Parts: sequence; C-alpha cells; structure tokens
Amino acid sequence: MNIGIFYESEEWSNYELKRVLEGFGENVEMINITEVENVDEIDMNGMDFAVNRIFPSGLQRGIVLSTDRGFNIVGRLRKCGIRAVNPHESFKYDFSKLLTYEKLEKEGVMVPVEYGRIDERGKMLVNENFGYPLLMKPDCGGRSQNTYIIRDEESFRETVKKLPEVEFIIQEYIEPVKGYLTRVEMVGGLAMVVLKRTVGRDGLSSYHSGSRYFMYNDCREEILSVSRKSLDALNIEMGSLDIIEKENGDCIVIDVNSTSNFSQDNIEFLGFNPMEKMAEYIYGRIKEERAKNKNSNQGEFI
Repeated sequence: MNIGIFYESEEWSNYELKRVLEGFGENVEMINITEVENVDEIDMNGMDFAVNRIFPSGLQRGIVLSTDRGFNIVGRLRKCGIRAVNPHESFKYDFSKLLTYEKLEKEGVMVPVEYGRIDERGKMLVNENFGYPLLMKPDCGGRSQNTYIIRDEESFRETVKKLPEVEFIIQEYIEPVKGYLTRVEMVGGLAMVVLKRTVGRDGLSSYHSGSRYFMYNDCREEILSVSRKSLDALNIEMGSLDIIEKENGDCIVIDVNSTSNFSQDNIEFLGFNPMEKMAEYIYGRIKEERAKNKNSNQGEFI
C-alpha cells in the first residue's frame, strides 16, 4: 500500500479520489474507521501518504466512533511520520468550531462574536455579549444539523430543552444582507471555485437547507485573501470556507471545513470534476514527499 484514505461514511467523493489516484499509478487502500476494532492494529507499514476524509458531521449523523477514532488515527500518522492531507494540526480545528474561531481571531480574521456555550451536560455559560438574534450550533458538527437561529428568549429556552448531549456554541447571528453566503473552495492556496449560496427555507444557508448555488466569478480579491490567510492559519491545504460579506465590505468567516464533500451531480454545474482537482494536488504532494525522502537518503549514503 502506498496511499491510505481514511473515511467514516460511504461517499462518492471518497471513492472518486481513489479512482483518480489509481489512475496516476498509485496503490490506494480505503480504510473505513468504523469497521476497525482497534485503531492501533491498522497496518501502516508501507504507507507513504494518507488522506484524511473523516467528517466532523459524523457525530451528528450517528457515527459516534468517528471523533475518538479520528483523533487516534491522525495521531498515529504523525507519530509514524506519515505525511497526511489534512494532518493532525488541521484535524483538531475541523472538529472544534470554538478552536477555529479562537485561532482565526488571534490571526486577525473577523469571526462571529461569541456569546457563550453549553456543555454536553447542558450546563450553560454566557458572557456579557449575549443578546438576540443569536445562532446556536454544535461545536463539532456540519451539514447544518442541530443549528438554530434564535430571535427571542422564549425560543431560546424551548430550543435548549431539545438539544442533544453535545457541546454547543452560542454566537451572534449575522444577517446575510446580500441574500447569500460566499462559499470558497481552496486547494493548495488557490481558489478551486467560489460560489454564492442562497439562504434556505429555515433561514440557514446550506445544501441540506435547500439553498441554491450560483457561480461567483467576480468576487473581490479580499475574499480570496481572507480565505488564504484563514486556511494558512489552520494548516489546511484543501478545504472550504463560508463567508458573510457585510454592507461595509467586511468579510466574516463563519465556518471552515478541511474535508470538503462533493456529489457526482455537482460536476455538470461546476463544469469540472472537483475530486480530480483535489487528487491532482494530493498526487503532487506525494511526489514532493518522495523526492524529499530520496534526497535525504542519498545525503545519508554519501
């Protein structure tokens, strides 16, 4: 085995990566982490490179093993010296929105104002910023599951009663005044595609909320600059960002993902196969890593 693709759900995107990488002559093994009894027993001998396709939304979709096993796997990869896209350093941010916001704010990127949090036992801690409207969502999650826009005290109290036993974050709700969110998909510091995503039926903007997508070919350079700065800060080589553009031109990063997912029916709309673009980048990184190792070994021999 040369390349290991670690995943937790049967997605077309995962297998499409495998198909394209094998077209480059690579030997690829798919490793479903939910089917492994003991992560420490995964044979990583002969693995030159790893691709992390473990989605943080797994916990929301009932795949309760994905978080702990995911962290164990990226930790083992680091310990074994196996290069990964994306590695442990970015994986921790993918699995915690709080850590992501704190890191980005520290780096000077604008993010939503935090109002507080609710731990997995239902204990609430709010700060002096608390007010309405607000947004409440899981610290680890995705696909807009268990995400709520709350506009008053009564709705807040009723919503808190039905929350699952996971940690939630409470933050300011930022109205998408332009009627859309900006989705930026980046690979290796370059924008693969920029989209406008409309607000869905529940007031949220996501594929699972029924939002519609439009190409955003004339987006401002500032959007791309903020996107690159954010992903660099989080050590994410391939990933996506959701950004709200305010009337005054400010760009607020409201979400970052290091494991972008696509379905086969996206190809016609985009005009290209996004998984091919991602596989090409991964293959380039593999060749760089092998060249580096070859030069290192030659140096030792001399």
